[in-house]
Amino acid sequence: AQFFGIRIMHKKAMNFITRDLSMRNVMVYYKDSVVLADDKISEIAAKHCSKNILKIDTDNELLTTVDPFFFRRLMSGPEIDTQEKQYHVSCLLAEYCRLNTNVLDEQSFQRLTEEKYLPVVDRHAALTLM
Repeated sequence: AQFFGIRIMHKKAMNFITRDLSMRNVMVYYKDSVVLADDKISEIAAKHCSKNILKIDTDNELLTTVDPFFFRRLMSGPEIDTQEKQYHVSCLLAEYCRLNTNVLDEQSFQRLTEEKYLPVVDRHAALTLM
């Protein structure tokens, strides 16, 4: 719909996606957004993850699949507004870094660990992040 400029179909598709998106299928939307180079869907998926950050465990497929830019977007959502969520994010980030040493470069690591994205560090994540 976007390619052909059919606004009504695009709007219907976006409405469907926002209703359908859940933590069970967020990875499908993320992967499709990468294949289709659709930043809007990627942003929607990142915001959804951010809103549901406490539902993401350290063994979640997300930590082995998403790129550092997506991970940073989910870390920086305004929904990460409590210390509990911030500590949880630091544990997720530590595991993400551990699992993705082959993908992360120095610049990506520095961006992910900037104070505005990582204002606090949980004691369980500190050593890994060192």
